[in-house]
Amino acid sequence: MKKFLDSDWLEEPWFEALKPQFKLAWFYIWTKADLVGVWSGSTKVANLQIGYEIEWAKFQEALGSRVKVLTCGKWWLPDYCPMQFG
Repeated sequence: MKKFLDSDWLEEPWFEALKPQFKLAWFYIWTKADLVGVWSGSTKVANLQIGYEIEWAKFQEALGSRVKVLTCGKWWLPDYCPMQFG
């Protein structure tokens, strides 16, 4: 499935402040999220595909309100649906 990315992220302070591996992780979870913006993937698989051992707790902290961890452990991206579907 094709998904939209916002090229403005590249110039936004929150994105510029991310470590390079966190930038890759952001694009990874964004593109792997389901239709409502929930990422339920494996961090081990993500690390292999990204090519870095991501510090997931620190990554989540760096994203702030851009990610919500659901009680089931899945990650929800609140801005996903408005970005994809208007």
